[in-house]
Amino acid sequence: MALPGPLPGPQQKSHGVGGWLPQNPKLLISSLRDLVVEVNNHKRDASISPLFLSEPVQQLKELIESTAELRMLASGMFDEVPDRAPYNEDPIGNKQIKSYHEMLEMFDFVMNNKAPSWKKLEYDAGLIGFPFNAILDWPMATASGYAFFLKPEVNSKLKHILNTWKSEVLMTEKSQHVITTSQDGWLSQDSLMSIENDTNLLGQELTFQQIFQCDPLGDPKHWGFKSWDDFFVRKFKNIDQIRPVAFPGQPEWIANSCESKPFAFQTNAQEYDSFWLKGQAYSVSEMLHGHRFAEQFVGGTVYQASLSTTSYHRWNSPVSGKVIHTEVVDGTYFSEPTTKGFTSSEGPDPASPNRV
Repeated sequence: MALPGPLPGPQQKSHGVGGWLPQNPKLLISSLRDLVVEVNNHKRDASISPLFLSEPVQQLKELIESTAELRMLASGMFDEVPDRAPYNEDPIGNKQIKSYHEMLEMFDFVMNNKAPSWKKLEYDAGLIGFPFNAILDWPMATASGYAFFLKPEVNSKLKHILNTWKSEVLMTEKSQHVITTSQDGWLSQDSLMSIENDTNLLGQELTFQQIFQCDPLGDPKHWGFKSWDDFFVRKFKNIDQIRPVAFPGQPEWIANSCESKPFAFQTNAQEYDSFWLKGQAYSVSEMLHGHRFAEQFVGGTVYQASLSTTSYHRWNSPVSGKVIHTEVVDGTYFSEPTTKGFTSSEGPDPASPNRV
Protein backbone atom coordinates (compact mmCIF):
# COMPACT_ATOMS: atom_id res chain seq x y z
CA MET A 1 0.00 0.00 0.00
CA ALA A 2 1.49 3.34 -1.04
CA LEU A 3 1.75 5.95 1.68
CA PRO A 4 0.74 9.58 0.99
CA GLY A 5 3.99 10.92 2.41
CA PRO A 6 6.74 10.26 4.96
CA LEU A 7 5.52 9.14 8.37
CA PRO A 8 7.21 10.18 11.60
CA GLY A 9 9.55 7.60 13.03
CA PRO A 10 9.24 6.32 16.59
CA GLN A 11 11.87 8.72 17.93
CA GLN A 12 10.54 11.89 16.36
CA LYS A 13 8.85 14.54 18.48
CA SER A 14 5.36 15.52 17.42
CA HIS A 15 3.76 18.49 19.20
CA GLY A 16 0.02 18.86 19.36
CA VAL A 17 -0.81 15.37 18.11
CA GLY A 18 -4.57 14.93 17.98
CA GLY A 19 -5.15 18.56 18.88
CA TRP A 20 -5.51 17.90 22.60
CA LEU A 21 -3.05 20.45 23.99
CA PRO A 22 -1.79 23.75 22.56
CA GLN A 23 1.75 24.21 21.27
CA ASN A 24 1.73 27.77 22.63
CA PRO A 25 2.51 27.50 26.39
CA LYS A 26 0.81 30.85 27.07
CA LEU A 27 -2.55 29.34 26.10
CA LEU A 28 -1.98 26.38 28.37
CA ILE A 29 -1.02 28.72 31.22
CA SER A 30 -4.09 30.87 30.62
CA SER A 31 -6.39 27.85 30.52
CA LEU A 32 -4.93 26.39 33.70
CA ARG A 33 -5.13 29.78 35.44
CA ASP A 34 -8.82 30.02 34.52
CA LEU A 35 -9.39 26.51 35.84
CA VAL A 36 -7.69 27.36 39.14
CA VAL A 37 -9.91 30.45 39.49
CA GLU A 38 -12.99 28.37 38.67
CA VAL A 39 -12.09 25.80 41.32
CA ASN A 40 -11.46 28.46 43.97
CA ASN A 41 -14.75 30.21 43.17
CA HIS A 42 -16.59 26.90 43.35
CA LYS A 43 -15.12 26.10 46.76
CA ARG A 44 -16.03 29.55 48.06
CA ASP A 45 -19.58 29.53 46.68
CA ALA A 46 -20.28 26.00 47.87
CA SER A 47 -18.50 26.50 51.20
CA ILE A 48 -16.50 23.35 50.50
CA SER A 49 -13.69 22.48 52.87
CA PRO A 50 -10.35 22.00 51.09
CA LEU A 51 -9.98 18.83 53.14
CA PHE A 52 -13.07 17.24 51.56
CA LEU A 53 -12.47 15.01 48.54
CA SER A 54 -14.84 12.70 46.71
CA GLU A 55 -14.23 8.98 47.22
CA PRO A 56 -12.23 8.23 44.02
CA VAL A 57 -9.89 11.19 44.61
CA GLN A 58 -9.65 10.45 48.33
CA GLN A 59 -8.53 6.92 47.44
CA LEU A 60 -5.71 8.34 45.33
CA LYS A 61 -4.70 10.64 48.20
CA GLU A 62 -4.63 7.72 50.63
CA LEU A 63 -2.55 5.69 48.18
CA ILE A 64 -0.03 8.53 47.77
CA GLU A 65 0.33 8.87 51.53
CA SER A 66 0.49 5.12 52.17
CA THR A 67 4.19 4.82 51.25
CA ALA A 68 7.19 7.11 51.50
CA GLU A 69 8.08 6.40 47.85
CA LEU A 70 4.75 7.53 46.40
CA ARG A 71 4.57 10.54 48.68
CA MET A 72 8.10 11.61 47.66
CA LEU A 73 7.37 11.13 43.96
CA ALA A 74 4.07 13.02 44.18
CA SER A 75 5.77 15.90 45.98
CA GLY A 76 8.88 15.78 43.81
CA MET A 77 7.05 16.14 40.51
CA PHE A 78 5.94 19.63 41.56
CA ASP A 79 9.27 20.57 43.16
CA GLU A 80 11.11 19.56 39.98
CA VAL A 81 9.15 21.84 37.66
CA PRO A 82 11.80 24.41 36.65
CA ASP A 83 11.80 27.59 38.70
CA ARG A 84 11.76 29.79 35.61
CA ALA A 85 9.19 31.33 33.31
CA PRO A 86 6.81 30.20 32.04
CA TYR A 87 6.77 27.17 34.36
CA ASN A 88 6.87 28.94 37.71
CA GLU A 89 4.09 31.45 37.23
CA ASP A 90 1.08 32.38 35.17
CA PRO A 91 0.75 35.58 33.09
CA ILE A 92 -0.10 37.69 36.14
CA GLY A 93 2.73 36.36 38.28
CA ASN A 94 0.93 33.74 40.36
CA LYS A 95 2.36 30.27 40.72
CA GLN A 96 -0.21 27.78 39.52
CA ILE A 97 -0.39 24.32 41.15
CA LYS A 98 2.27 23.91 43.82
CA SER A 99 1.59 20.50 45.39
CA TYR A 100 -0.17 17.19 44.97
CA HIS A 101 -2.76 18.42 47.48
CA GLU A 102 -3.79 21.19 45.09
CA MET A 103 -3.66 18.71 42.21
CA LEU A 104 -6.16 16.49 44.02
CA GLU A 105 -8.49 19.45 44.60
CA MET A 106 -8.37 20.19 40.87
CA PHE A 107 -9.03 16.54 40.06
CA ASP A 108 -12.02 16.54 42.38
CA PHE A 109 -13.57 19.60 40.75
CA VAL A 110 -13.05 18.37 37.20
CA MET A 111 -14.30 14.87 37.99
CA ASN A 112 -17.54 16.19 39.45
CA ASN A 113 -18.23 19.30 37.37
CA LYS A 114 -16.15 19.95 34.28
CA ALA A 115 -17.17 19.23 30.69
CA PRO A 116 -14.79 20.29 27.89
CA SER A 117 -16.06 23.39 26.10
CA TRP A 118 -15.23 24.68 22.63
CA LYS A 119 -12.63 27.46 22.42
CA LYS A 120 -11.81 28.71 18.93
CA LEU A 121 -8.55 30.36 19.94
CA GLU A 122 -7.36 27.23 21.71
CA TYR A 123 -8.46 25.02 18.81
CA ASP A 124 -6.44 27.09 16.34
CA ALA A 125 -3.34 26.54 18.47
CA GLY A 126 -4.17 22.94 19.46
CA LEU A 127 -7.42 22.38 21.32
CA ILE A 128 -7.43 21.84 25.07
CA GLY A 129 -10.17 19.24 25.29
CA PHE A 130 -9.01 17.29 28.31
CA PRO A 131 -8.59 19.31 31.52
CA PHE A 132 -6.64 16.59 33.36
CA ASN A 133 -3.85 16.94 30.78
CA ALA A 134 -3.64 20.68 31.36
CA ILE A 135 -3.32 20.11 35.12
CA LEU A 136 -0.51 17.60 34.72
CA ASP A 137 1.37 18.79 31.65
CA TRP A 138 4.33 20.19 33.61
CA PRO A 139 4.60 17.90 36.68
CA MET A 140 4.42 14.76 34.54
CA ALA A 141 7.37 16.07 32.47
CA THR A 142 9.67 15.65 35.49
CA ALA A 143 11.65 12.55 36.46
CA SER A 144 9.48 12.05 39.56
CA GLY A 145 6.32 12.52 37.53
CA TYR A 146 7.42 9.92 34.99
CA ALA A 147 8.10 7.40 37.76
CA PHE A 148 4.88 8.25 39.61
CA PHE A 149 2.58 7.85 36.62
CA LEU A 150 4.17 4.53 35.64
CA LYS A 151 3.01 2.90 38.88
CA PRO A 152 0.21 0.34 38.24
CA GLU A 153 -1.45 1.16 41.56
CA VAL A 154 -1.53 4.86 40.66
CA ASN A 155 -3.05 4.12 37.26
CA SER A 156 -5.70 1.96 38.90
CA LYS A 157 -6.83 4.96 41.00
CA LEU A 158 -6.65 7.29 37.99
CA LYS A 159 -8.82 4.88 36.03
CA HIS A 160 -11.44 5.06 38.79
CA ILE A 161 -11.32 8.88 38.69
CA LEU A 162 -11.62 9.05 34.90
CA ASN A 163 -14.42 6.48 34.79
CA THR A 164 -16.29 8.46 37.45
CA TRP A 165 -15.84 11.64 35.41
CA LYS A 166 -17.24 9.82 32.40
CA SER A 167 -20.23 8.28 34.15
CA GLU A 168 -21.11 11.23 36.41
CA VAL A 169 -20.46 14.16 34.03
CA LEU A 170 -19.59 13.36 30.43
CA MET A 171 -22.38 10.81 29.91
CA THR A 172 -25.05 12.81 31.74
CA GLU A 173 -27.08 15.99 31.25
CA LYS A 174 -24.54 17.68 33.54
CA SER A 175 -22.35 18.11 30.45
CA GLN A 176 -25.13 19.07 28.03
CA HIS A 177 -24.53 22.80 28.57
CA VAL A 178 -21.43 22.70 26.33
CA ILE A 179 -23.41 21.15 23.44
CA THR A 180 -25.08 24.35 22.23
CA THR A 181 -24.80 26.87 19.40
CA SER A 182 -23.30 29.53 21.71
CA GLN A 183 -19.77 30.81 21.14
CA ASP A 184 -18.25 28.26 23.53
CA GLY A 185 -20.56 25.46 22.41
CA TRP A 186 -19.64 22.48 20.27
CA LEU A 187 -22.50 23.38 17.90
CA SER A 188 -21.16 26.88 17.27
CA GLN A 189 -20.37 27.86 13.70
CA ASP A 190 -16.61 27.74 14.31
CA SER A 191 -16.82 24.27 15.83
CA LEU A 192 -19.10 22.91 13.11
CA MET A 193 -16.80 24.29 10.42
CA SER A 194 -13.79 22.58 12.00
CA ILE A 195 -15.66 19.29 12.30
CA GLU A 196 -16.87 19.51 8.70
CA ASN A 197 -13.34 20.25 7.47
CA ASP A 198 -11.99 17.24 9.36
CA THR A 199 -14.78 14.92 8.20
CA ASN A 200 -15.38 15.77 4.55
CA LEU A 201 -13.36 13.83 2.02
CA LEU A 202 -11.52 15.64 -0.74
CA GLY A 203 -14.06 17.42 -2.94
CA GLN A 204 -16.94 17.05 -0.44
CA GLU A 205 -18.74 20.01 1.12
CA LEU A 206 -21.34 18.29 3.29
CA THR A 207 -22.71 20.09 6.33
CA PHE A 208 -22.70 18.68 9.85
CA GLN A 209 -26.44 18.03 9.53
CA GLN A 210 -25.89 16.09 6.31
CA ILE A 211 -23.06 14.02 7.78
CA PHE A 212 -24.24 13.14 11.29
CA GLN A 213 -27.43 12.02 13.00
CA CYS A 214 -28.83 15.08 14.78
CA ASP A 215 -32.10 16.97 15.26
CA PRO A 216 -31.60 20.77 15.03
CA LEU A 217 -35.31 21.33 14.28
CA GLY A 218 -36.77 19.19 17.05
CA ASP A 219 -34.17 20.33 19.59
CA PRO A 220 -32.67 23.67 18.46
CA LYS A 221 -30.64 24.04 21.66
CA HIS A 222 -28.80 20.70 21.80
CA TRP A 223 -29.71 19.16 18.41
CA GLY A 224 -30.81 15.96 20.12
CA PHE A 225 -27.51 15.28 21.91
CA LYS A 226 -28.10 14.29 25.53
CA SER A 227 -24.54 14.77 26.82
CA TRP A 228 -20.97 15.60 25.81
CA ASP A 229 -20.26 11.91 25.30
CA ASP A 230 -23.37 11.51 23.15
CA PHE A 231 -22.05 14.29 20.92
CA PHE A 232 -18.48 13.01 20.99
CA VAL A 233 -19.47 9.53 19.71
CA ARG A 234 -22.07 10.88 17.26
CA LYS A 235 -23.10 8.57 14.43
CA PHE A 236 -22.95 9.03 10.69
CA LYS A 237 -26.33 9.33 9.00
CA ASN A 238 -25.35 6.70 6.45
CA ILE A 239 -21.95 5.16 7.09
CA ASP A 240 -21.98 3.08 3.90
CA GLN A 241 -22.47 6.24 1.87
CA ILE A 242 -20.25 8.56 3.93
CA ARG A 243 -17.45 6.01 4.39
CA PRO A 244 -17.64 3.25 1.76
CA VAL A 245 -15.07 0.51 2.32
CA ALA A 246 -12.10 1.17 0.06
CA PHE A 247 -10.78 -1.57 -2.22
CA PRO A 248 -13.25 -4.29 -1.19
CA GLY A 249 -12.09 -7.80 -2.02
CA GLN A 250 -8.43 -6.75 -2.26
CA PRO A 251 -6.71 -8.19 0.85
CA GLU A 252 -3.43 -6.40 0.14
CA TRP A 253 -5.14 -3.18 1.27
CA ILE A 254 -5.85 -2.44 4.94
CA ALA A 255 -8.70 -0.04 5.71
CA ASN A 256 -8.46 2.28 8.71
CA SER A 257 -10.95 1.38 11.42
CA CYS A 258 -11.30 4.99 12.59
CA GLU A 259 -10.79 8.58 11.41
CA SER A 260 -7.17 8.74 12.50
CA LYS A 261 -4.11 10.38 10.98
CA PRO A 262 -0.67 8.72 10.64
CA PHE A 263 1.67 9.27 13.57
CA ALA A 264 4.34 6.52 13.47
CA PHE A 265 5.24 3.58 11.25
CA GLN A 266 7.74 0.82 12.00
CA THR A 267 8.50 -2.36 10.09
CA ASN A 268 9.96 -5.67 11.30
CA ALA A 269 8.71 -5.30 14.87
CA GLN A 270 10.28 -7.76 17.28
CA GLU A 271 8.65 -9.59 20.17
CA TYR A 272 10.65 -7.66 22.75
CA ASP A 273 11.87 -4.81 20.58
CA SER A 274 10.65 -1.34 21.51
CA PHE A 275 8.43 1.00 19.56
CA TRP A 276 6.55 4.09 20.68
CA LEU A 277 2.91 3.84 21.62
CA LYS A 278 1.39 7.06 22.96
CA GLY A 279 4.77 8.24 24.12
CA GLN A 280 5.94 5.06 25.83
CA ALA A 281 8.08 2.13 24.74
CA TYR A 282 6.31 -1.22 24.43
CA SER A 283 7.28 -4.59 23.00
CA VAL A 284 4.87 -6.48 20.74
CA SER A 285 4.42 -9.05 23.49
CA GLU A 286 3.58 -6.37 26.05
CA MET A 287 1.19 -4.61 23.70
CA LEU A 288 -0.71 -7.88 23.25
CA HIS A 289 -0.50 -8.57 26.99
CA GLY A 290 1.56 -11.73 26.58
CA HIS A 291 -1.13 -13.47 24.52
CA ARG A 292 -0.06 -16.74 22.94
CA PHE A 293 -0.78 -15.28 19.50
CA ALA A 294 1.78 -12.49 20.00
CA GLU A 295 4.56 -14.46 18.31
CA GLN A 296 2.52 -14.50 15.08
CA PHE A 297 2.99 -10.73 14.82
CA VAL A 298 6.78 -10.81 15.21
CA GLY A 299 8.38 -9.31 12.11
CA GLY A 300 5.21 -7.42 11.28
CA THR A 301 4.53 -3.74 10.85
CA VAL A 302 3.41 -1.35 13.59
CA TYR A 303 1.22 1.51 12.39
CA GLN A 304 0.27 4.14 14.97
CA ALA A 305 -2.25 6.89 14.36
CA SER A 306 -3.76 9.78 16.31
CA LEU A 307 -7.39 10.82 16.51
CA SER A 308 -8.24 14.51 16.79
CA THR A 309 -10.95 15.88 19.04
CA THR A 310 -13.08 17.05 16.10
CA SER A 311 -12.98 13.72 14.27
CA TYR A 312 -15.57 10.94 14.14
CA HIS A 313 -14.91 8.80 17.21
CA ARG A 314 -16.54 5.46 16.47
CA TRP A 315 -14.74 2.33 15.34
CA ASN A 316 -15.74 0.34 12.29
CA SER A 317 -13.66 -2.66 11.35
CA PRO A 318 -14.22 -3.88 7.78
CA VAL A 319 -12.25 -7.12 8.09
CA SER A 320 -12.78 -10.66 6.92
CA GLY A 321 -12.44 -13.65 9.19
CA LYS A 322 -13.78 -14.30 12.67
CA VAL A 323 -12.93 -12.44 15.88
CA ILE A 324 -11.84 -15.04 18.42
CA HIS A 325 -10.44 -12.89 21.23
CA THR A 326 -10.88 -9.34 22.52
CA GLU A 327 -9.23 -7.78 25.54
CA VAL A 328 -8.80 -4.34 27.06
CA VAL A 329 -5.19 -3.95 28.19
CA ASP A 330 -4.72 -1.34 30.90
CA GLY A 331 -1.88 1.06 30.27
CA THR A 332 -0.60 4.32 31.72
CA TYR A 333 -2.64 7.51 31.44
CA PHE A 334 -0.12 10.29 32.05
CA SER A 335 3.35 8.77 31.80
CA GLU A 336 5.72 10.94 29.78
CA PRO A 337 9.19 9.60 28.89
CA THR A 338 12.13 11.71 30.03
CA THR A 339 13.07 12.15 26.36
CA LYS A 340 10.01 14.39 26.09
CA GLY A 341 10.24 16.01 29.52
CA PHE A 342 12.12 18.93 31.02
CA THR A 343 15.41 17.07 30.48
CA SER A 344 14.77 17.29 26.74
CA SER A 345 16.40 20.20 24.95
CA GLU A 346 12.95 21.17 23.62
CA GLY A 347 11.13 20.99 26.95
CA PRO A 348 8.00 18.96 27.68
CA ASP A 349 5.86 17.69 24.83
CA PRO A 350 2.40 19.27 25.20
CA ALA A 351 0.71 16.38 23.41
CA SER A 352 2.42 13.45 25.08
CA PRO A 353 -0.11 12.40 27.76
CA ASN A 354 -2.11 9.32 26.92
CA ARG A 355 -5.78 9.84 26.20
CA VAL A 356 -8.80 7.95 27.45
